[in-house]
This record gives sequence, structure tokens and C-alpha cells, in this order.
Amino acid sequence: MAEGLTFSDEKQLLCDLREGGAAARQACTVLYRRYFPELVRHLRRFNIAVKHQDIEDAVQAVFLKIAQGRLDYKGKGSLFACLMSCSQYALMDMLKKRDAQEKREICHYRLCGVHQQSEPSPSHAMQFAERDQSVREAVKQLPSEQRYVIEMLYVDQQTHQHTAEYISVNRRTVQRRRASALKKLEQLLADFLSGE
Repeated sequence: MAEGLTFSDEKQLLCDLREGGAAARQACTVLYRRYFPELVRHLRRFNIAVKHQDIEDAVQAVFLKIAQGRLDYKGKGSLFACLMSCSQYALMDMLKKRDAQEKREICHYRLCGVHQQSEPSPSHAMQFAERDQSVREAVKQLPSEQRYVIEMLYVDQQTHQHTAEYISVNRRTVQRRRASALKKLEQLLADFLSGE
């Protein structure tokens, strides 16, 4: 347990949190001041490849849950251990969401044929948004077996082999479905692409 607060102190703070009002705000402030720096240090020690700001954001999310009365702590074990576990999960969730968002963006860039690394201008951003919507609509029109292959290869970033194993077909079938899907997408997007 972190130094400074005894088990009975923690228990009283948690009771104050449940009561709400000024006592809850005071309890949240005490917990934040006591545990925030220690949680950040502890997470930093085990997540050296993660940016410091990301770690702080994850711990902040846990304290936001506390302030909103949404911390699921049953009183078993130390409060610090509970906060540490919640912070680690918050960090993992945040990183997974960011990774998924980046994969979606890469997929859209690949499907749309855009290879731009710098920030787009407002007009380029608008064109990208239009292109993105057109690609999404075109992918929805693909037959399900082709759509599934495109999503696995481009959105989920899976290999041909992994995709083949996952959908129980051979690798060559995945390649044929991909080629057919891309040809169909090219036809579906011909009007949009010719307008650029």
C-alpha cells in the first residue's frame, strides 16, 4: 500500500466519496494528491515505451471515474492496488483505441490511394472525407466474402495467410477474392475517381 494513508483512512475516504457533496470532493482531492504521482511513477516503470502524457491521461481517467462515483472497488485489498490495476487497464484501452484508429486511417489511405504524410489542407481534408465516404459505401456493396477479405487485409492489417486460415480457405482463394474485390471497387468508384 502507498505510504501516508492507512486502511481505515482509505475506508473513510471511500465512504465520503459515496456520500457525495463537499465531502466527496474533498476525498477525491486527497486521493488525487496522494496517489496520482505514485501511480504515474509506477506505471512509467512498467511501460517505458509509452509516452509520459499517455500515462498521465490514463491515470486522470481513473480519477475521473472516482469523481463520478464509478470506481468499482469492493474494499478487498489495498486501494492503491485497485487504482494501479484500473490505471493499467485504462492505459491499455487508450492505446488499443488509438492503434485501432491509426489502422483505420492507414486503411482508408491505402484504399483511397492517398500517400500523404503531412497534415492535409482543409480542401484536401474535405476531399479525403468525400473519398472516404465513397470507399465505405463501395466496400459495403461488395459480396460478403470479398468484403470480409478486404476488411481483414486492409482494416485489420492481416496477412493473406492469416486471413486464409481465419476464414478456412486457401491462400490463393484469398488472393483471388482480393483481386476481384479491388476490381469491383475500381468499377464502383470509377465516377468518383474520374472526377478528381
